[in-house]
Amino acid sequence: MRFNVILIVLISCLCVTAAFAGETASVNIPFSFKSHGEQFPASQYEVQLSPDRHHLTMSTKLTPAKSIFLVDEPADVNQFAATLSIRFDHNGDVRELRSLRLGSYEYRR
Repeated sequence: MRFNVILIVLISCLCVTAAFAGETASVNIPFSFKSHGEQFPASQYEVQLSPDRHHLTMSTKLTPAKSIFLVDEPADVNQFAATLSIRFDHNGDVRELRSLRLGSYEYRR
């Protein structure tokens, strides 16, 4: 009986982990960029969907306090689309974050 309880708890934890796996992604951005007037360095970033699914957070792995909070909206995505999509506008030497999509949620400037 005790083994069954432990097995049920373990399976529940694995299911929760799998559910959250699609709500977080990592990406290496090899250039600096701006978003909402703030400069962000070239770095490894983690993109995460909030639990309430109302915003995306993009933070550097080197300095997690350096984050971007973006209000998102549901996006139409086909089954073959990548999990994470980031687009930048390039104006001279400045790259500006234009859109960020994680799963079926997207921010657009």
